[in-house]
This record gives sequence, structure tokens and C-alpha cells, in this order.
Amino acid sequence: MTKELNEISGLHSLNEQTILAIQDEQGILYFLNHKTFEIDSTIIVVKKGDFEGVAANEQFYFMLRSDGTVFCYDRISGSIQKLKFPEKGKFDFEGICTLSDGNTLLVACKTHGVKSKNKNIWIFGIDVEKLKYDNKPAYKISKNDINSSKDFQPSGITVNSSGDIYLISSVAKSVLILNHEGYKKHLAYLEKSIHQQPEGITIDNLGGLYISNEKKNSTPNIHFLSPK
Repeated sequence: MTKELNEISGLHSLNEQTILAIQDEQGILYFLNHKTFEIDSTIIVVKKGDFEGVAANEQFYFMLRSDGTVFCYDRISGSIQKLKFPEKGKFDFEGICTLSDGNTLLVACKTHGVKSKNKNIWIFGIDVEKLKYDNKPAYKISKNDINSSKDFQPSGITVNSSGDIYLISSVAKSVLILNHEGYKKHLAYLEKSIHQQPEGITIDNLGGLYISNEKKNSTPNIHFLSPK
């Protein structure tokens, strides 16, 4: 992959031809060929910012900044709306995805603004029609129930066609799969030599899984796992 994507931090499967990507130093949308992962085109939304996730529905492209602010780029008009996270504190967010209805977003919190609450994983919901964060978290998952060998801090999130939630953690080098109610189904560890810094995750319409890795000791890359 091109060095322009050294800091690739988020993925979204847009259609059968295109993977949408973002990197965490500039607010640029990258449209990648879904087979070669080469850049087909770009849209500059904002020049700078720590962007950690990307998603889309029929109306918007969504870009998640690490403070929880979501930039909503209208796919027709090109106008931009900003949606700020309502809670106070030093939250750190690293993943966003669209549910199948296209009207709900899930935003994964890497670290909570209240230190004592980091014993749980927090996922917040956004009502796209209202462009508003929900009043209560969508999911609260106890880390004690995960049994991860390292602290599981989400770095990406996606949902499959059955409603299962996939969370990836760069810190724990693993993927946590939850059912639609938020209960653990499986925890899979990633090969460290391949996934040196896994930050992005998405699933295509056929069930193929894509994981992106930022440059660390090697070049940035996207790994594809075909459905069984």
C-alpha cells in the first residue's frame, strides 16, 4: 500500500468494488479498490485531525475524530455537519460503524473519560435521522467476561449481516465477537507478525473480513479473510 496510508485507522466496505478508508492525521476519505487496495479517488473533508474511524450510509460518509466528534459529509451536496459527543471528560474513541438499517451508528470507546469505568468496554449509539448521540450507551461489556490476556481496548468496530458485533483491539491483538445483545461469542487472537498494529475492521456483503494495519516495523497493509 502507498505510504499515504501509513496511518490507516479505519475501514468501511462501501460496495463490491470499493473499500472506504481513513488515516489518523488528515480528514481525507480514501476510496480503495477492494482487491488491490490501491487508491482510486479521495475526498478532502477537513485538512487536519486525529481521525480513527469511517462509516457510510446512503446519505452520508461519517468520519470519527478521537474525541467522539463525528463529521457527517453529505454524499450529494458535499455539505458537512459536525456531531459532538455530549459527555465531559477525556474520552478516546477509535471505531465507528453503520447498522444494517443505515439509521444507527455504533461508536466504540477505547478509553472512558472516567478512569474507574475502564473496567468495561463502552459502545455508544447515534441516531442518524436526528444526528444525535443516544442518551444512554448502547452496550456496556465487562472486561472480566472477556478473559483477554491483555487489556482489550477497542481500535475498530463493525457488524455482520446477522447483527454480530466485531471489535478489534490493537493493544490486545485480538478480535472480540459479540451477539446483538452484547454477549461474548468468541475471542480470536491475531498473528502478531502479520497484524502489528490492527486499527481498522470491516465486513463486506458476502461476509469477507478486512483488517487494516498501520505502519509499524513494516508497510501498512490490509488483510482479507474470506468467509467459510
